[in-house]
Amino acid sequence: MTISGAIAPSAGKLVTVTIPIRTPPGRLRVQFVNDGTDKTITTRDIEVLAPELPGDPQARRVQLLINPRLTPPQVDALLARLLPGVGTLNSRETLPAPAAPRPNTRAAGTSPCGGTLAEIQLGAGITLEAALNLLAQEGGEDVWYPDPISNWNGHALAQSLPNQTQSAQPQLNPQSFNYAPAPVVPRVVLGSPTGGRTGAGVTIAVLDTGFSTTLDPTRELNTPQGMRLPRVSPPINALVPYDPANPAPSLTGAQDFWEGHGTQVAMLAAGTQSGVAPGASVLPIKVCAPGAGGRASCSTKDVLRGLCVALSKVPAQQLVLNLSLGGATPTGGIHAVLNWAQLNGAVVVAAGGNQHLNHPTTPNAPDPEEYPAAFARSHAPSQAALPILAVASVTPPTWNARSLNVSALWPLSGFSTRGSYLNISAPGDSLDLGHIQLYSGTSFAAPLVAGAAALARQANPGMTAVALRTYMLSGGRIIAGGGNVAAQNTSAGIVQTASVQNLPMLKLNGY
Repeated sequence: MTISGAIAPSAGKLVTVTIPIRTPPGRLRVQFVNDGTDKTITTRDIEVLAPELPGDPQARRVQLLINPRLTPPQVDALLARLLPGVGTLNSRETLPAPAAPRPNTRAAGTSPCGGTLAEIQLGAGITLEAALNLLAQEGGEDVWYPDPISNWNGHALAQSLPNQTQSAQPQLNPQSFNYAPAPVVPRVVLGSPTGGRTGAGVTIAVLDTGFSTTLDPTRELNTPQGMRLPRVSPPINALVPYDPANPAPSLTGAQDFWEGHGTQVAMLAAGTQSGVAPGASVLPIKVCAPGAGGRASCSTKDVLRGLCVALSKVPAQQLVLNLSLGGATPTGGIHAVLNWAQLNGAVVVAAGGNQHLNHPTTPNAPDPEEYPAAFARSHAPSQAALPILAVASVTPPTWNARSLNVSALWPLSGFSTRGSYLNISAPGDSLDLGHIQLYSGTSFAAPLVAGAAALARQANPGMTAVALRTYMLSGGRIIAGGGNVAAQNTSAGIVQTASVQNLPMLKLNGY
């Protein structure tokens, strides 16, 4: 975007920039051109904020991620200097530091985790924009990321109680956790791969609604005989501050709710019947709570804390982060933690969103972007693209009742968000986990990719996260978009080809 005016920002004058109403939230690079004889060009990156939601309790709160090198007295002095012009301190905590890297490796850069996370309640006389600008300018190098606190809900992750009057067809409501009675047709089992890898030695961290063994009725995530440690770590409740020295309080309240979004995601990633990596370990971390209307609500502050908890438990090189959640706000602190995680070897998988055509007032508008998946593309040079696996959902094959054959076409699901940041697809429509209901959403496509990432990591323990993503997308295990792609029907022991709208599709065998 280029703005022409009589005065450039570098002259120390206030310049007002009007942003088009459809500009999505995130970083935007703006060029200011001085209309004088020198035609001076000044470049600035500005942050476009998401619109405030009426009645949102988080709307007047800001989270600060503070330089982890600061000592507690230095943090005290920093907050004492910043708060009078902004608001009052709601809470303050020390985020857990990352686990030590594997032997013979060295951490890349300083992790934002291990620093102080503060929450500020804005004063009545200051706007959100003014507060963020003041904190960034006055905090200098000590305030790493001032961000508005937002709730991610209603889109990539949401759930509702099943409707007993539903028809036999799935209800493709893009804003709900989709249920439908299982149809009376041969079951397409996603299942585990046949290539000899199980994901052993890799941990899949499921940042979601928690975990409950009662919601895994077929015990897909039981620890097999001969395995010394439990395959599922004790679930952690990251809705409260986590104290590595006394973790007991965080081990309570981590139970899943209702049908168990987080539990089903874990089963698809690593279950012995429905999962992709049946030998991988699972680390469930609760970052979402029950919200209005039966939908889960995930605060960006809690997601940030949950990411640091995951990185404190498992060395990044052995970790796959599954984020079946998302929202409109590109939180800088979360971008920073994910960047550090992938630089140190962690694989990040994120649901792409369920918002296709979910804007009736502007039918020709592009689908809203979903973060953190949309971090897969660059948002101005100051917020570089991350090598995230951003997952779209495709619709399972349609069975022919007479021949029991399946069609070759796997189209994108009707609800699945379209966007340039999406780079891989997986089945996420009407998935059968052997329960009364079927499951639909990019939330459920993502853990299939996370399971495949665990297989790829097991096969390539020393590969960087960037190289591993390339390996999955085009290295023979995933067939690149534009040609044939493959999905596996393990119940029949065959591989079927399909064509998926220029997105590579998950291939479950071959690892």
